[in-house]
Formats: sequence, structure tokens, C-alpha cells
Amino acid sequence: MKKVILFLVANFKYIVIFGAVWKVYQIFDSVKPNFSGSENIADNDKLNTGTSRISIVEARSLAEQFSSALITERFSDSLAMVIPIFNKLKTQEDFNAVYNEFGKRQYSHTFGNEGDPLFSGNYDLLSILANEFDSSEQAELSYRYPHLRIF
Repeated sequence: MKKVILFLVANFKYIVIFGAVWKVYQIFDSVKPNFSGSENIADNDKLNTGTSRISIVEARSLAEQFSSALITERFSDSLAMVIPIFNKLKTQEDFNAVYNEFGKRQYSHTFGNEGDPLFSGNYDLLSILANEFDSSEQAELSYRYPHLRIF
């Protein structure tokens, strides 16, 4: 037992360094970047698309437009970029179809970008919209689109 204690004391700094490196590895290994664009949302998390007027292809295209406006184009006016997208959504079911196609995407609530493995996670469209817009912008979108439950 005495030899073990002497070994630990003599190699303490190496043990601490190994532990820190191992912890960093675990953090990076647990965060899997989503390079394919989106993850499927479990069926029980999907919103009802009922009588949506838009096709799956249109919903997927609008989801990509939301992704570009909210995540990819970081130095642009997100509100101005999403208004034309929202104009295409005539019913709540249309929005729900886009939401379902959006899935969950890698996004950092801290920095508002994608691809940051330490500060990002996979979030749905509603979560990203709520993070991107302050209360006055949220109120403006709610006023412009009263037929959509966004916030």
C-alpha cells in the first residue's frame, strides 16, 4: 500500500494531466456534430400537419431556408430574412410541416451558430426562433402572423 501511495504522490501531475485530457476527450466524444443538416424528431415530438397545403419537398425547402436565415447567416438581419419564409406559411399545419422537416439541428444558444462542439446542442426550430429573437421581435412576428403559434 505504501508503494502505491508513493507512486501516486510521485506521479500526481501526470495523473492530473491524464485525467484532464480524458475529460476533454469525453466531452468531445459525447457531442456528435450533425453534419447531415438535421436529425429526425421522434414521432411523438412531431407536430400535427393535418391539412397542410404544402408538400414535404416544400416544407424541407422552407426548413433549409430557416436554417440559413437563423444559423448559417450569422451577420445578417434574421428577422428580415425570416419574414419572406413566414409569408409562405398560411396555416398552422404548414408551419408544423416545416417544423417537422427542420428536425433538430446543431446550434449554440450562446453564440447563435452551428458547429461549436463545446457550446452547442441539437435544437428544434421553435427553440432556435425563441433564442434568436428578443421579446419585441417575437411580438412583431406574433402580430404579423396571428394564425401561427410560434412563441
